[in-house]
Amino acid sequence: MNRLGVAVVEAMQCGCVPVVTNRGALPEVVGDVGVVVEYGNLTSTIEGIKKALKLAENREFIKKIRERGKFFSLERREKKLVEIIKGITKT
Repeated sequence: MNRLGVAVVEAMQCGCVPVVTNRGALPEVVGDVGVVVEYGNLTSTIEGIKKALKLAENREFIKKIRERGKFFSLERREKKLVEIIKGITKT
């Protein structure tokens, strides 16, 4: 989960609109409930933050963010890791 951005997922679970760069797995983590900006581009970042602030006014959108954040819950990640380990040790 390190590469996925635990802090971003935790913020999503609290209902924050994530603004992330277009690098790594972050765009996949936020999916359609976040704002993806160009890495290293100040103008893109500023516009992304403005967009996120507008989206934060929409309660239904915030619910959608929280639901996506649950997809990466600690319990779900733990269960998946145990499944993978069990699968590896069976061979």
